[in-house]
Amino acid sequence: MIGIGAALIMPLIGFGLAPTLTNQFFPAVDRNQFQVQIALPSQASIWETRDSVFRADNVLRGYPNIVDTFWTIGQGAPRVYYNVVSLNERVPSFASGWVTTSSAIDTENVLSTLQDDLSAALPEAEVLAIPFEQGPPTDAPIELRIVGPDLETLGREAQRLRALVASVPKVTYVRATLSTAEPKLAFVPRENAAAAGGLSTGQLAHNINALLDGQNAGSVLEGNRQIPVKVQLADRYRNNMEDLTTLPMLSNGQGGIPLQELGEWQLQPTASAIDRRQGERLSTVQAFLQPFTLPDTVMQDIQQALTDQDYRPPPGYRLAVGGIAEESSESMSNIVSVFVFFVLAMSAVVVLSLNSFRQAGLIGVVAILSFGLALLGLRVFSYPFGYMALIGSLGMMGLAINGAIIVLSALKARPEALGGDTDAVVDVVMDASRHILSTTLTTIRGGSYP
Repeated sequence: MIGIGAALIMPLIGFGLAPTLTNQFFPAVDRNQFQVQIALPSQASIWETRDSVFRADNVLRGYPNIVDTFWTIGQGAPRVYYNVVSLNERVPSFASGWVTTSSAIDTENVLSTLQDDLSAALPEAEVLAIPFEQGPPTDAPIELRIVGPDLETLGREAQRLRALVASVPKVTYVRATLSTAEPKLAFVPRENAAAAGGLSTGQLAHNINALLDGQNAGSVLEGNRQIPVKVQLADRYRNNMEDLTTLPMLSNGQGGIPLQELGEWQLQPTASAIDRRQGERLSTVQAFLQPFTLPDTVMQDIQQALTDQDYRPPPGYRLAVGGIAEESSESMSNIVSVFVFFVLAMSAVVVLSLNSFRQAGLIGVVAILSFGLALLGLRVFSYPFGYMALIGSLGMMGLAINGAIIVLSALKARPEALGGDTDAVVDVVMDASRHILSTTLTTIRGGSYP
């Protein structure tokens, strides 16, 4: 009984310390690389984005631990990691960079101060320094979704949530859909003046579009490729408001009529895109964090802030959580569903193999206690409880079940041990331990060095 009590101490301590474990379901990767994303206002040109990249690269080059940088402007970067997905193809205001450091430790040291340095160097842009992490790709580590029917109410509630989330420590940038309108330069024609000049509003729109966006003028055959040729105004005319007002519009039977005589240019707001999820309208508030910040900790601070401010969605609206918290919940559900099936199958196999429900229950107790030892190991070495830790704990349970079956089978094959002979029990356990240790070491080596 003393031995059984001593064996129970450490697993029970592990279960007792489980609430103190840091929850990080998708941990960061020990890698000598990280990524940088630069997002300017959507109306920014690719040349403005290029200038921002030069300034960001100068900041990066100031760190002695950074070996090299690679940038793409206006398009997504190459997929260098399994969960890196680019959603900004053909966006002139977006740039992405991959940074190589001397080692994984240097990556952590650089990122500890780089985010603040980049934010100070590029105040007009959203700059994110992001380490590589495990798990499925997400748009943002923390997302709050306000769901409801009215767009104006959704935008107003998103602004409230955005201000609240921005006040939480460790949050760098906060975005909200349906909260801001993008500027658009629109031409408002004078229909009477256009008709007097022999132009309909449709012809006028076609001519302006041809001058600004270009018009196909033919093609060039280069090898086996046919390259289209488009003719348009030079950039210096298209980017200058004064030149736009004097664009000549050709009319039937007349010379060119200055555009300013046919209408006027106006700066107008454009409506934001309407997001839907499962057929319902929503506005999403996305929060980005300092590198290596635990999203679960920040999410708890946000929930506490919501409670302190007594925030409640309007009647007919609801608040949902997305981001890493949602992905973690889905991954955990998938693991649990598969795990339950294997537990049932394994229990049936063990019962049929040992021909005893009592011995099968004993093996189940050993598996549960081994999970407690895994929790204790995480706490002692200050590792967070996450996806890899869960998989490793399940593997440890498998090793414990294997060892327990070997010992029970050896005890049943030794009549003296079944009779309660202490020396015989010790001999059986010591003999089985050699096999168990060799199997465990082989499994650990195989899992650590594929």
